[in-house]
Amino acid sequence: MKTPRILVVVLLLAVLSFGLATTKAEAHSFIQGQNQTLFEASPNLFRLRQEQKPWQLINLPQAPDGLESVKFIKNSWFVLSRQSVGLTLFTSNDGIRFVSTNIIGVESAQFRQIGDQTFLGVKKASLIQLLRINDDGSLSQLADPNFSTITDVDRLVIFNDQVIFLRQSNLQTEILQLANDQWRSLAKINCANSIIIDRPIIGLYCQDGRLLLGQSPTSWSQLSSSVNLPHVTKDIMVSQNNSNLNQIDIWKDNKLSSFELFINQPTLNIASLGLAADRIMVRDSTGQMWEFLYNQTLPQLTSVSTSVDSQFILHADDPQIFVVDPTANYFSSSSGSWRTFTTVGDFNHFAQTPHGWLIWQTDENKQTGGLTQFADNSLAFQKVNPWSSTSSPVQALSLGQNSSFLSVITNSGAGNVNLYKTTNYIDWSRITLPTKPTYSLSISDLRTLPASSLVEVEAPISVGSGVVSSDTAYVQDQTGGIQIYLSSTKGALPKYSGKRARVTGEISTSQVKRIVLDQADDLQLGAENIVSPKSATTEEASKLLGILASLKGEVISSSTGSLTLQTKNVGLKVNLDANKPEFNKGDTVSLTALVDWNSSSGAVEGWYVDGTLKILTRAEPTIEPILPTLTVALVTPPTAKQVKKIAELAGVSASNQSISDAKLADQNKSTQVADAKSKNLPTTSSTVVLSFVSLLAGLVSSTGNRFQRLINLG
Repeated sequence: MKTPRILVVVLLLAVLSFGLATTKAEAHSFIQGQNQTLFEASPNLFRLRQEQKPWQLINLPQAPDGLESVKFIKNSWFVLSRQSVGLTLFTSNDGIRFVSTNIIGVESAQFRQIGDQTFLGVKKASLIQLLRINDDGSLSQLADPNFSTITDVDRLVIFNDQVIFLRQSNLQTEILQLANDQWRSLAKINCANSIIIDRPIIGLYCQDGRLLLGQSPTSWSQLSSSVNLPHVTKDIMVSQNNSNLNQIDIWKDNKLSSFELFINQPTLNIASLGLAADRIMVRDSTGQMWEFLYNQTLPQLTSVSTSVDSQFILHADDPQIFVVDPTANYFSSSSGSWRTFTTVGDFNHFAQTPHGWLIWQTDENKQTGGLTQFADNSLAFQKVNPWSSTSSPVQALSLGQNSSFLSVITNSGAGNVNLYKTTNYIDWSRITLPTKPTYSLSISDLRTLPASSLVEVEAPISVGSGVVSSDTAYVQDQTGGIQIYLSSTKGALPKYSGKRARVTGEISTSQVKRIVLDQADDLQLGAENIVSPKSATTEEASKLLGILASLKGEVISSSTGSLTLQTKNVGLKVNLDANKPEFNKGDTVSLTALVDWNSSSGAVEGWYVDGTLKILTRAEPTIEPILPTLTVALVTPPTAKQVKKIAELAGVSASNQSISDAKLADQNKSTQVADAKSKNLPTTSSTVVLSFVSLLAGLVSSTGNRFQRLINLG
């Protein structure tokens, strides 16, 4: 290893804030947010809500011709979709239910995220507007910044929490500050055709090669007088001197260091630089590869590869570096430490996974590809292509904690999109992407969908399981309600209402409109959210299917387990438990019930919610007239002598009654008092319910005339 002579100059400067640049979405891309993943495969957009769940095809309000950009910003999703009228912006707060914005039919649009703020520039005809994306995902239009092109949105930077627009104006750069959504000019700098440097410092690279450092919006100093366009990462900025290519300036940790490098001999120059986090790779004019170890006490260049055909493969913000050499391959994860590794084919991309390294070959335009390989920390790579054609180019990769996904466009399948899944990066399985969209609509709109439609809805639980049945519950929003069904063999639904729930399932083919869940975790509970029952009458029941209703009406009938309420001569059966109170016909009651279709009875019915019943008024009970029943059973008829004796005791002359033994003998049967109902009772020789003698004895206390009228048997 050779150590060239290096001249070191160190300058200390103030700490400055910096912003983050954004890049345009690729044809295929994975976007993470809210613990879920969206997969952009233009013109389709797919969603994975959990690693172990199936992918969903997102149903955008208008079918797109293509997707321009997909972003997750401030807990909201944004999709720029190409339509026949131009670009249209859709937003979503959950990644499945997208709504249109007022950004419709624009020619071009571009996002810009700086610090914790995000802006959107849109161009329509000759007008370019700038909008701020608020914390709730809404858009606020700002004053006209006088953009000359849509790319001027990239000239927005953050200075000490202030939004600054570095507007190019002829040979000057004007500094404008955003305050109260209005722009205010602060200063102008002589810097023609400037290029914005937004990390790790705020700077301007001028056409004449000057590099200006912004110490504040109104204070700028010259960092270098004549340099090439700097290379930047989030950690460092490196530039070469125009007049001496071996002199480089490094800005790191708020200080500037200048180095002059001599590579083997003074005639060799630095041909190109490459940055990986805070590491610097150097290629000299002969093609040899070096690493510049500037952080050491004695800064030095260390040789990595002597081949003129070697290539370094690195990511700007990743310290890992691969070097591909015709004779050997090299890998390094820390400055100055290199090791060789073996592959089974060429590669020009890499990704570090939880289990090791994945490498693959894809051209710059992602039109052709090569082998995909994997290795653990041993770096002994093996082929893992899950697709048949080795030339099919990898488009995008999503790394997860347990499962990862990779998208490929197959050359043999006319450009078909294929998605593959792995848990170990060696074994891959193809995922069949859905062709049926998942609808996320209001409940009233969901109820109009045909059977087998895939749906997802977020709404509070209005009725828990056990009210209608043990395997059903209900959710309800402002537009309607719908039943949720989960087979008891797959789990249990919540028993209690008052929680917000996200429900994912399929519209059933049953008569009752319901969402059928595949697993218990297809219902995810959220925060508390109480459903207020809708006040209604029984005549409105047919319009209340799936809705929790507050009903008031007159009881027209009551039986074990139910009662029937009526308003305006329209009755509704309400199912209650057997321990309900006793009701009188005509009672007025109020109660809360879930109203829906009952397939068993073929009618709309209600299911009472415990604790909501109130008896408002009581009707007088209806009493049917009950006449006395008198049954006389004679076992042994009294003799005339017995009758005479009884009559004397009553003070009545027996002779006036014309009672004879013969007539008494004719009464050896039941005798019913006039106008009274009779009931046959069993008699025996020793039992008399009320004998004729008993009747006479009971009438002793009556007056003679009254007795005479009742006892006249002649």
